Amino acid sequence: MDTAMVSINKIDVQNELNDKLTNAVNNSDSIEVSKIELPLLVIAKYLQYQNGLKHKDFAQYTRYCSRKLHRLRSGLKMKCGRSKFQKSFLEPSEYTSHKHMLVLILLIERSWSAGTEIGSRLSNNTDMKLNSSSRGKFHQIRKLRRGCKLSNLLMEVARNRCTNRSIVEVQAYQSYILGNYYLKSSNWEKGALELNKSLKLYQQLKLDISIFETSSVFSHFNISKLSKTVCIKIYDDRIAEMAPLIRLCHYHCKRLNIFVPDFGHDVTDIKTTDTPVNSSNVRFFHNNKEYCVPISSLEILLVELQESYKTIKGSINLEDTEKLLKLSSNMVIECYSETLMCSSTLKNKIHEEMARISVSNETPLKSNTQSNDLIVFESYTRNFNLFVSIERDLIFIYQLIEYFNKSEFYIKLIFQDDKAWKNMSQELQNISTKKLNTLRSPDEGVRICDIINFTISEIDSNNKTEFIQSLTEILSMVISNCRSLFLSHCFGQMRKIQEAFVLCDLVKSRLEIETNLDKLFLDRDGIFQRIITLIKGICLIVSEVANKSYNIYLSKITVQKSPQSKNLFVNGIHDILDEETLNPKILPIPVKPIMFDIASDFISPPDLSNKIKKNGLANIFSKATSKLGLFKKYP
Repeated sequence: MDTAMVSINKIDVQNELNDKLTNAVNNSDSIEVSKIELPLLVIAKYLQYQNGLKHKDFAQYTRYCSRKLHRLRSGLKMKCGRSKFQKSFLEPSEYTSHKHMLVLILLIERSWSAGTEIGSRLSNNTDMKLNSSSRGKFHQIRKLRRGCKLSNLLMEVARNRCTNRSIVEVQAYQSYILGNYYLKSSNWEKGALELNKSLKLYQQLKLDISIFETSSVFSHFNISKLSKTVCIKIYDDRIAEMAPLIRLCHYHCKRLNIFVPDFGHDVTDIKTTDTPVNSSNVRFFHNNKEYCVPISSLEILLVELQESYKTIKGSINLEDTEKLLKLSSNMVIECYSETLMCSSTLKNKIHEEMARISVSNETPLKSNTQSNDLIVFESYTRNFNLFVSIERDLIFIYQLIEYFNKSEFYIKLIFQDDKAWKNMSQELQNISTKKLNTLRSPDEGVRICDIINFTISEIDSNNKTEFIQSLTEILSMVISNCRSLFLSHCFGQMRKIQEAFVLCDLVKSRLEIETNLDKLFLDRDGIFQRIITLIKGICLIVSEVANKSYNIYLSKITVQKSPQSKNLFVNGIHDILDEETLNPKILPIPVKPIMFDIASDFISPPDLSNKIKKNGLANIFSKATSKLGLFKKYP
C-alpha cells in the first residue's frame, strides 16, 4: 500500500514538472529575442589591420586568429577535447551571442588568411615543395573551400539572430569569400557573378552607416569605437579591392567567349524600419531642400566636412560667454582651419568633376542632370565655407567689442596725453594697465568688419533665396554698427572727439530700429543658428558700448578747461560710465546726418601712414576706405 502511494506521488510530481517545463517553453517562445547588430566588414578589417595585414603579413594574422579562437572557445566551453571524440559545433542554434558570432568570423578569417598566405608563397616561389605538381594550388583551394562552408553556417545563424542590415552584411561577405574561391579555381563566370554581387551590396551598405553612431555596436566585440569617416573608408577600400578582381574575371570570360549576365535585381535590398537606405550622412540640406551627393567619391569628403564642423561645435560653446572671451585668437584659428580646409578641398574636387563631365563623351541628358546636381552641391559647399568664416570672424568681433567695453579702456582713453592732470590720473592709468593684459587697437575691428562685409557681398552675389538674404541683411546692419563703434574709438584715441561723438550718436539711432533675431533659419548643419547666437550677444554689447561711448565723448566736449570742471569730471567718471547724467551746455558742431549714413562714409579714417610700405602700398585690407585715396603714393 505504501509503495503504491509513493509511486502515485512520484507520478504527480513528474506531471507538475512537465507542466512547468511546457509553460516555461511557451513563455520563452513568446518573448522576442533581441537581434544582434553585426558590422561584419568593419570587424574583419579592424582585426586585420591590428594584427599584421597592414603590412601584408598573412602568417601573423593566421596565428592571431588561432590564439583568439582558443581563448574564445575556452570561455564559451566549445572545445572538442582530445581524450574522447566530441562532435563539432555545426548547428545554427548553438550560436546565440556576440562571442559565438565572433568565433565563426575568426574561423572564416583564418581559412581565408591561410589560403592567401599559400598563394603569396606560390607567387613568390619561396616554397618549391608547394610548386611541385600543383600541390600548393590545391592546398590553397581547400583552405578557401573551408571558409566558404563556414560562411554558409554564418549565413544561417545571421538569418535567425541578426538584424536585416547584418544579414545583408553577411551576404556581401559570403559573396566575397565565394568570389575569391571561384577565382582561384579558375571558375571565371561564377567568380564574376559573386564579386559583382558583393560589390553591389557593399555599395548599398556604405549608404546606411547610421548604426555606427552608437558605441554599443563595437563594445560587444571588444573593439574601440570608430568614427563614421573611418567606417566609410573601410567600405571604400573593400570596393576598391574588388575592382581588379572583377576586371580579371571579365577578361577571362571574354577570352573564353563566356557570357556573364548583367548583375541587377538579384541583390537583396536593405530593409530597415528605423532609417531609409540613404541616410543623412550622404545628403545635404540646401535652400530648404534635401539633396543626395551626386558622385559617390565625394561622399567621404562631405562626411569629413560635417564631422570637422561637429568638432568645432563641441569645442567652442557659444552659449558660454566666459569661455568664449578667454579663447585665444590662435586657438580659434586652429579650430576653424580644418573645417575651412575640408570645404576648400571638397569644392576643388567638385570643380574637377564638373570639368571632367564637360569634357567627357557622355550623353547630353545624363551630363546635364549630373552637372546640375554638381552645381547645387558646389553652391552648398561654397556657402558652407563662407558662413563658417563669418562665424569665426564674429567671434573676433565679439571679443574685441567686449574688450573695449571695459571701464579701464575708457579711463585710459579719457586721460591720454593729459600733461596737466598727469599726477591725478597716474593711479587710474596704473589700474587700467594692470587690468588690460594685452593692448588691442580698434582699427583691428575696422579691418575685420571690412573682411566680413566683403564675405557678405560674395554671399549676396551668388544667392537669391529669401532666408539667406534676410540673414545677410541682419549681418550687414550689425557689422556696420560695430565698424562705426570701432572707428569712433580710433577717432577718440586721435582726440578727434566730435567725429567720435557723431559716430556714437549714429549707432544709437541705428539701434532704435528693431530687428527680428528670433526668426528660425532652416539649417541642418547648425551654422545659421550659431551665427544668430553670436549676433544676439554682439547686439547686447554694442548697445551698452554705444551708450557709454556717447556719454564719454559728450562729457569731454562739454568739460571746461578750468580746474573745477576737471575735478568734477574726474569725480563723476563712474556715473558717466554707468548712465546718461550730463546735459551738455555746448553742443557739437551740427553736421548733416547723411554724411555718416554711408558706413562712416566721408569721415577720414585714422592716420595709418606709419603702416604703409616704402613703395606706397598698404599692408592692410580695407574695403570701405579703399576708394577714398588713402593709400596713394606719397611724393
